[in-house]
Amino acid sequence: MPKFKFIHTADLHLDSPFKGLSNIPNHLHKQIRQSTFLAYDQIVEYCIEYGVDFLLISGDVFDLDDRSLKAQVYLLRGLEKLASHGIHAYIIHGNHDALDQNKAGFQWPETVHFFSSEKVEKISHIKENKLIANIFGRSYPTRAFKENIVSAFRVGKNNGEFNIGLLHTNIDGNPDHDPYSPCSLQELLNTDIDYWALGHIHKNEVLSKNSPAIIYSGNPQGRHLKETGIKGCYLTEVSENKIESVRFLPTSQIIWEELKVDVSELTTVQEVLNLIQDKLEKMSEERSLPIIVRLSLFGSTRVHKEISEKIRILELQEILNETYLSKKNWIWVESIKLNTKPFVSLESILEQDTFLADFLRQLNSFRQEVDNKLIFEKFGEELLNHRGLKKYLTELSKDDVEDIFDQVTNLTLNFFFEEEHS
Repeated sequence: MPKFKFIHTADLHLDSPFKGLSNIPNHLHKQIRQSTFLAYDQIVEYCIEYGVDFLLISGDVFDLDDRSLKAQVYLLRGLEKLASHGIHAYIIHGNHDALDQNKAGFQWPETVHFFSSEKVEKISHIKENKLIANIFGRSYPTRAFKENIVSAFRVGKNNGEFNIGLLHTNIDGNPDHDPYSPCSLQELLNTDIDYWALGHIHKNEVLSKNSPAIIYSGNPQGRHLKETGIKGCYLTEVSENKIESVRFLPTSQIIWEELKVDVSELTTVQEVLNLIQDKLEKMSEERSLPIIVRLSLFGSTRVHKEISEKIRILELQEILNETYLSKKNWIWVESIKLNTKPFVSLESILEQDTFLADFLRQLNSFRQEVDNKLIFEKFGEELLNHRGLKKYLTELSKDDVEDIFDQVTNLTLNFFFEEEHS
């Protein structure tokens, strides 16, 4: 049985508009808009460099339902380049590019197969006149596709062949993503698929290394501050129907990061600026790519009052952006969140018999027991079902909830101590 290799990617979101970036220079915004295309180019180059037999794309090739013409042409050109090297591509559509949406009519290379939305299809890949892999998949017929289709991946017990499943899915009800084509991890483990090539969740994650491999490739280019860190795709090598290796290949063109800076020991604004610059320069050296970063300053500090004014934060942000935007691997400080508090001992306050201490103790108690479900119960069904608010409420992560409690604590201390010293 010939050895073979393939690359697995998903959630390309070609031509993503990158909404919400305010005050960023036009030339940087153009570079950011181009990043999803360049990440796709990198995947194509990896396919050629490593001599893979085929490329798997597990949904959401495009970002918008109407699929920009630019995105479709760009996809076509990349697939034509792969075809010229004898590399095939197997593609399913997900919720962002479901098959009921508009698309231009293109003549795709014979090496490209888009899976049907009607049922799970099986395609056998032949190499050197031998079958090396069966590839199963199904595209979304509509955007809000909530059917569990795992049972339709009918392989057949011990067929002696290597079987791959392409699935755009939310496993075990991940609360940070829409519940499309849901299934459980156990369901995937119980199948005769050897490699589950998953899409929909934008964080790369290996849920099972082998027997079967179950992998979210994540998206190849982060698009906002909930998609931080290096993004990429996976290169897999197979020999004698067994996975020999699975390797992560980076594809990010621009990196989104959140940087928390402890300013507890600092006494001047100059020290704050110096520390932030040290942290940013270290991050830049490690990443060697352009970075969009949200700074969060925290800690009980003597410099709290001086930096807590909005104008000071805006000035600090402007200084940092002017310093780093001219570099090849530029840094754009998207915002600075201030989570500092006056230089006081929170522990000593909590030991007191005062209204402030009682309030903070109650807040800490609530912090220990709260989760999203409890918050939602307190908000009530009517608020949860509000079309405009539901999206934002359901996107609260554990870190978001912690951040809310930190801000409430800091605002409370600010109020009490500023009143006391005014």
